[in-house]
Amino acid sequence: MNFTKKDLIHTRTHTIKELWMNLNQISSLCTTRTSTIILIYNGKEFTESSDICSAINSYFCYVGPSLVQSLKSVGICDFKKYCPNPCKNSIFCCPVTTDEIIRIMHKFPNNKAPGNDNINSKILKEVSDIIADPLTFIFNLSFKTGLVPDLLKIAKTEK
Repeated sequence: MNFTKKDLIHTRTHTIKELWMNLNQISSLCTTRTSTIILIYNGKEFTESSDICSAINSYFCYVGPSLVQSLKSVGICDFKKYCPNPCKNSIFCCPVTTDEIIRIMHKFPNNKAPGNDNINSKILKEVSDIIADPLTFIFNLSFKTGLVPDLLKIAKTEK
């Protein structure tokens, strides 16, 4: 039984999948032409698939350094003319209060492991009235100056 291309398109095309299957069938009926891909890179001709892939890979690996070499040097300090003077007070944090520190410390869960300082949350809750004033001073000073003590930047994280 012979079908024309028109018949193949119009039969069994209730879904997109069937339409594409019919189109693929039609394309296989047509004579297939083999074409040779030729890539010219750095004055060399590449026709093998692996050589073409290597040339394309080489191009994309070295396109960044090649562009950098083609740019003129601007010097080390030239970027400073584009950056305005820093503003120390660009972010404002409201000062914390001693009551706020105590309230937060009392919300610490008892069943969690201590941090890098190895101080248990139960102990912190018991001495919260004593250490709240120094902590308040440290936190507010950190907000004011924008500097955070290195020991406050360390945290234990769970995987």
